Amino acid sequence: MLLDIHADIFSDIFSKSLKGETNIVRNHHLNKFREGGINGGIFVFWQDPDLVKHYDYNGLKLMMEYANKEREISEEFLAIAKNYDEFVQGLECNKITAMMHLEGAKSLENNLDKVKEIYDYGIRTASLTWNEENELASGASVDNSIGLKNKGKDFIKECEDVGIIIDVSHANDKSFYDIYNVSKNPIIATHSNARELCNVKRNLTNEQIKLIKETGGIIGINGYIGFIHEDEEKRDLSHLVNHIDHIVDLIGIDSVCFGFDYCDYLSLDDGECTRNLENASKSQNIIKELKNKGYKNEHIEKIAYKNFLRFIKKNFHK
Repeated sequence: MLLDIHADIFSDIFSKSLKGETNIVRNHHLNKFREGGINGGIFVFWQDPDLVKHYDYNGLKLMMEYANKEREISEEFLAIAKNYDEFVQGLECNKITAMMHLEGAKSLENNLDKVKEIYDYGIRTASLTWNEENELASGASVDNSIGLKNKGKDFIKECEDVGIIIDVSHANDKSFYDIYNVSKNPIIATHSNARELCNVKRNLTNEQIKLIKETGGIIGINGYIGFIHEDEEKRDLSHLVNHIDHIVDLIGIDSVCFGFDYCDYLSLDDGECTRNLENASKSQNIIKELKNKGYKNEHIEKIAYKNFLRFIKKNFHK
C-alpha cells in the first residue's frame, strides 16, 4: 500500500472541468494510480492565482461542486473520507481513498465564518497561504519580517474548533514559528523536504522538523526537483531518499510520509519532478530505492502508509 499526502487532484479536476471535461479521474489518473500502487492519501484544492475570477470563496465553492460531480462519476473506484473509519472502509473496498485539503486559505480571509462549512464539506487539513502574503499569513516567497496576522490567528482558532489540522508547507519561517506558537493541535508539512540538504525556503530547517514532531505532526517528502538538490545532476531518487534519511535521523521513522506533489496534476512538465518519479505511475520506484538503501520492510510500510493512517486515527477519529 502507498498513500500520497499531497496530490493536487481536485485542482486538476477544476482546471479540466472549466474546459468542459468530465470523468477526469478515470481518464487521466486512475491507470497511473493503479500502475504506481497508490491507494489514496490527501487530495488538494489549490486555487491558481492566475485564475483571477475564481480566486475567492465563490471560486472555492465552484471547485467543490466540480469535485462532487467527479466523486459521483467515480464512485465505483474513488472514496472521499471524513474520518479514519471511512478511510479504512474505502481501502477495504479497494477504492482509491482520500481526505480533502485546502492549500492556501486566501479565499477565506474575509469569510472566516465559512470554516465550519468547508469542514462539513469534508476538508480536514489546510494551509493559510500558498507562497503569497495574504490577510492571514505570509508564504515562502515573502521575506521573514511578516508572519502570522491577527486574521490568521482567528483562522487557526476556527480550524481548531471544528477539527481542521494546519499545514505549514508553504509558510515562510516567521509564519511557521507563529503558527507553531499559536496552535494547540498538531501541525503538519504535507510536502516539504530538508533545508539542510537543499537550501530553499520551501524546505524545513532542522529545528522546524523537530517542532513538527514535537506537536505530533507528520512530514510528507516532496518529489519536486527544486526541493531535492541545488545541483541539477543530483535531482534523482537517491538524493530524494537522502531527505528521508536526514529527517529519520532527526526525529525517527514514525513521522515521515510521502507527499509527492506530482507535477502532472498541475499540468506541469514531467521534468519538474524527480527522475524516475515523474508521475504517480512511477511511485513504486521510490519503494525500490528505499530497499536498495537498506530500509527494512517494516520501516518502508510506516513511510508508505502506516504513519499517515496512525495520524488520522488519532486526529480524525469521528
